[in-house]
Amino acid sequence: MITKKTIKIFFIVFLLFYVFVSPLKAETEFLNHDNYFIKLDSLIKNSQHSVLVSMPVISWEEKNSDVLKILRTLAHAKNRGVDVSVYLDYSSVKDIIQGGSLYRAVDFLKKAKINTFFDYPSAHINNRIVIIDKEIILGGSIVWSDSIKNNFETVFLVHSTAKAKTLFQEIVSIPTISDPFQERNENFAYIPASFFKRSGALRKMLDKNDEKSLDVYLSLIRDFDGKIVDTDFKKLAESSGISKRIKRKMRRRKITRLLKKLEKTYNVIEISNKNKKVTIKIMKNPGESEIWMPKTYWEYGWNKSLPFHAKIMLLLNYNEISFRKKVYDWKSARTGICDKYKISYWTVNNGILELCRNNIMDLRYVEPNLKDEKQSIISFHYNELYDKNEFYVKYKALEGKYGRKITITARNYAVIIYKKFDISSIDYLIGLLRISGETSVKNIFGLILKTKPISSERTLVYLRRVFKD
Repeated sequence: MITKKTIKIFFIVFLLFYVFVSPLKAETEFLNHDNYFIKLDSLIKNSQHSVLVSMPVISWEEKNSDVLKILRTLAHAKNRGVDVSVYLDYSSVKDIIQGGSLYRAVDFLKKAKINTFFDYPSAHINNRIVIIDKEIILGGSIVWSDSIKNNFETVFLVHSTAKAKTLFQEIVSIPTISDPFQERNENFAYIPASFFKRSGALRKMLDKNDEKSLDVYLSLIRDFDGKIVDTDFKKLAESSGISKRIKRKMRRRKITRLLKKLEKTYNVIEISNKNKKVTIKIMKNPGESEIWMPKTYWEYGWNKSLPFHAKIMLLLNYNEISFRKKVYDWKSARTGICDKYKISYWTVNNGILELCRNNIMDLRYVEPNLKDEKQSIISFHYNELYDKNEFYVKYKALEGKYGRKITITARNYAVIIYKKFDISSIDYLIGLLRISGETSVKNIFGLILKTKPISSERTLVYLRRVFKD
């Protein structure tokens, strides 16, 4: 009888065979933790072209530790023209904020002008690999830490140009960010992380139902970016939805009241008035991390079209998926969000549903189906902000292609599954109506409505299964 243990042993033997005994001849040597750093130091000192390091974490606690010696050797290699790159795991990045041992390592690498990258938060670098000149691979169970002296580790050294080049390419292809805290992009506004704390200004604004103050503050963040800048009352009035019909003096008075509230009640700005010139400074703690927010929020008019609770949930979404773009999935129970930010379940639930209705967010489940309405949400997925004007252009094109009546009918069904603004879903529903007929589609959506769906993803999967069968 073949056991799981037998299968595991077979797999390990097969893996070792592939790495060390494959047709691509490779010279292999096994090391241990006692001579690992000695060998590594020698290899880096003799490197000619490149050194690539991929580690979950790098840290040191002692002034003359082996890790620090290796970092110094990397710096010397960089100075003599060797291309040195270091890849680290983002999940350990909190240690940087706390000023821990990883912070000292990364700070050293940055000062040495060594390219240092973190993988995206949704991924995890777990390689313990060093590749020298795309010819030599040094890998195993070792991580660069002073604690290695107390561990029993296995390390292998492989001389194989073919394998080294393949592994090198795999590592450099990992999606990365070069700096979780300092990299800035002109397409984004940056909000101080303290704004999102349980006792922070965002929760206070929500408690007071103070949407106007939130709008003005976000506009200041967008335009001032932490600098002291003269106030543009006209621009602030427009961003906060104050009518253009109101006289100039009245608009200025309203904005002034909101600015004072931001300073005195929420403590997020500092206002100075010298020589009849008003200047504003965004309050931020030294070294504080920041949460990115795309400026398309204003460009596409979402600051005016989203209700207050949806704006709150959109901001919390950015806080959850920060620090970088393109990492758009995050996990939490809705009750967990309530507890974390000290806000009501109504705000969380209705904010999420409003974002879903606008095709800004999707809910992901274990298995997309319609049978078990009690399934737990696995994650929230952010779809990015989009220009509704572009949507309407594409929508009109569908009307021209298939006719106005069937396109409107398809969109009415799309509303039920939170895909009112998703062209591909409307196009798919038009196809169902044309092939299966309106009666069949109507009957199926009658069943869907009874379940009160909140996941467009699993509803669409259910539709495809039904009409495929």
